[in-house]
Amino acid sequence: MRALVASPSTPISRLAREWVTRADAVVCVSNRQCEIMREGMPEIRDKSVVIYNPLPNVSPVRKELGEEKVLLYLGGPSFVKGFHLVLKVANELLRKHRDLRILMTRVEGYRSLPSNCVALGELPYWGVIGLHSRAYALLLPSIWEEPLPYVVIESMLMGTIPIAARTGGVPEVVVGSPAENYLRY
Repeated sequence: MRALVASPSTPISRLAREWVTRADAVVCVSNRQCEIMREGMPEIRDKSVVIYNPLPNVSPVRKELGEEKVLLYLGGPSFVKGFHLVLKVANELLRKHRDLRILMTRVEGYRSLPSNCVALGELPYWGVIGLHSRAYALLLPSIWEEPLPYVVIESMLMGTIPIAARTGGVPEVVVGSPAENYLRY
């Protein structure tokens, strides 16, 4: 809490703000990121613009969906990525769906995972793609205002439906797709 309160007043934060206000243009990767920037720095309103990142070079994966319903959570044990929320709903989901497994990357040595959660370590990119071949959905319960989460874009391109929080650029990524129905507050 102290860091959140103190950071805007630090000399480096004031200096960074000065640099940004002197820029000819401020490029944001989503409308939500631009809104946040404009709210915090009204002086950049007229020179901020949204330019989306290019789509990643991802091909659809061959789905090999089995009897076990697999969900992916790729955010590691990070609070801002919503790890605590996944843990909270995992037991609830297990009571309703015995055949459900949540595969979690970058989660190692966590001792009290619900029985339907499988902790995986750090995986290379091709390993994550392999997980998508078995996955019905991607969980992204982030509480952080993700500017433009590539994990959601890649998930959709690989045919894995994202179940995501309605934060940051996520609604912009899924607008007009079936994934829009799976956004949560």
